[in-house]
Amino acid sequence: MGVSSYIVFDDKPEEQPKARKIYIFQLIVNFLWPILFFNFRAFFLALLCLIILLISVIYMTVEFYKIKPIAAYLQVPYIMWLMFATYLNLGIFLLNN
Repeated sequence: MGVSSYIVFDDKPEEQPKARKIYIFQLIVNFLWPILFFNFRAFFLALLCLIILLISVIYMTVEFYKIKPIAAYLQVPYIMWLMFATYLNLGIFLLNN
């Protein structure tokens, strides 16, 4: 994620504002997830947070692709990890209800 953002923000500054905003938004959501999941044990809210995170990272990837395609391809493992984490979070939520 860091290398991908460096590639994008190092090139074409006129196309960056939208990509920069969504990048910062997904970083904030990414920061909130472990707090909801581990500290508050709010599994449903953590699941919603992960879904929002997944959607925002996909949107960010599309924006990165418009600027530098290689930066978008570097996000694919992150998206796959988020899909797996969402699956795990859903399982934990269902098992604890």
